[in-house]
Amino acid sequence: MTDLSPEEIVELIEKHGREGRQQLFEAEIPNKIDKLCGAFARAESPRVRQVLCNLLASLARPEALPCLLEVLNDPAPEVVAAAADAIGNSAAGNDTPEPIRGLLGKRLLELATIKDPSRQIRSASIYALGLMRFRSALPVLMDALEDSFPMVRCSAAEAFSHIGDRSAVAQLRDRYDREDEPRVKRCISSAVKSLEPRIDTDISKSPSS
Repeated sequence: MTDLSPEEIVELIEKHGREGRQQLFEAEIPNKIDKLCGAFARAESPRVRQVLCNLLASLARPEALPCLLEVLNDPAPEVVAAAADAIGNSAAGNDTPEPIRGLLGKRLLELATIKDPSRQIRSASIYALGLMRFRSALPVLMDALEDSFPMVRCSAAEAFSHIGDRSAVAQLRDRYDREDEPRVKRCISSAVKSLEPRIDTDISKSPSS
């Protein structure tokens, strides 16, 4: 597999599913990211668009960020959540330039705070903001620690860890003391340990206990 058009990429995913995705991941295709981004406009199936997002998440290439920003407006919630995941992976560890960084942050903040999106969208958007180290998201992350869905609370704790803001430790400890979900407790404990690596971070011994 040396070259494929966006239309052929869509056809490969439609016909071969996960196997086709793996072939695309491994293939050396000229202008690969551009062609994968071009495939979104040719993909009528939300499932195919979701697979494209998952593939871009695995490739984790920052040049995919502009097209992923557009995909955040997809009508299918599962595609939007997958695009947010891909944005987080593609931006992690990279100095994303303006204006794309600001545009991504603004849209992800909107998705993280809209009242009625799916919890997958909220969770993925919050996690992406953390991987981007988008400090303007800190107030939203504080609110997300109180979200009704455990996966959103866990993503918020992990986002604090990525951003590296130690001022969140007190609220993380308070949430830990009130948290009932074991998975979320683990997320919070890990976040506190990453934010306070040099002191006793046995969170079960919280000062508020």
